[in-house]
Amino acid sequence: MVGGKAHEASAFDHLFTPEHRYLFNVAIRCLGDIAGTAIADALTPVLDLNFERGKAQPVDRDVPPA
Repeated sequence: MVGGKAHEASAFDHLFTPEHRYLFNVAIRCLGDIAGTAIADALTPVLDLNFERGKAQPVDRDVPPA
């Protein structure tokens, strides 16, 4: 996310859930309270990423693991 596109690889999908977006939001607000809004505002673009791609897929328990 620091200038590259590596975070878009499917290997990182599990890190982009709505819950992770919420945690980023809380962390940015806490950082703003501690270090000031100038620093926290610089991190807000992370909230614009696609956090829907990591939604859990239903598991078919009748199919043996690959």
